[in-house]
Amino acid sequence: MPLSAADITEIEQLVAAHYHHYDRRDPEPFADTFTEDGVLDLNGRRHEGRDALAAWAETLNERHGADRFRHWVNNLWIEGEGDEAELRCYLVMFDNTGDGRVTLIGQYDDRLRREDGKWKFSLRRFVPSGGPASPPMTLPAANPPPARRPFRNFGGALQLPSGPLSWGRGSG
Repeated sequence: MPLSAADITEIEQLVAAHYHHYDRRDPEPFADTFTEDGVLDLNGRRHEGRDALAAWAETLNERHGADRFRHWVNNLWIEGEGDEAELRCYLVMFDNTGDGRVTLIGQYDDRLRREDGKWKFSLRRFVPSGGPASPPMTLPAANPPPARRPFRNFGGALQLPSGPLSWGRGSG
């Protein structure tokens, strides 16, 4: 039987919980988003089993501290039947300590399994954009992003730096 809307929603919530725990460096709740034998494959570096996943997450906490990065996942594509599912999504990671630069982009190809009534990752496989050998994408420090002008709303039209953009409300 294909996945239900409730299954899709539960998987989406699992993804959100996974990254909130990851970004806050909560090792045990992070590891609990995986099956007991779950695998995280980061461009060929594998961490297998909840204990190893929690230990790896703890090393991130020691190295970077909590809240250093923000992971933004998008374009979730979820398919499956019964207690097995596949998920593909894109990742953009931002540095949360300074100018918000993008530090990494890539794609996850995941396998999920329902255990004891809950969806968990059995395999998360991440490949950076550009292929397995690509370094993280960073903006050079000597080339900061341009200054931003605030948006202004004038009577139903959004005033952008390049001109008005109609909201489609008509002329009156």
